[in-house]
Amino acid sequence: MVSQTDILHCASMLLRSYGREDATYRATLRADACCNQEDFEGQQLWNQVLAAIRKMTSTGKEPSDLVH
Repeated sequence: MVSQTDILHCASMLLRSYGREDATYRATLRADACCNQEDFEGQQLWNQVLAAIRKMTSTGKEPSDLVH
């Protein structure tokens, strides 16, 4: 099982590396790829990362402010 901290770290890394739009796009692609491969646990994980990205970008806070 992946912790919430790990999900936030992944979202933070994607945001720092790619920016808001590309991070969202990349997480969505990963979730879709997992679904296409019938890896529904992987899909759920990437959907959680996507939700974290959206939360981070909607609050206006830096990703590091949300990761403990």
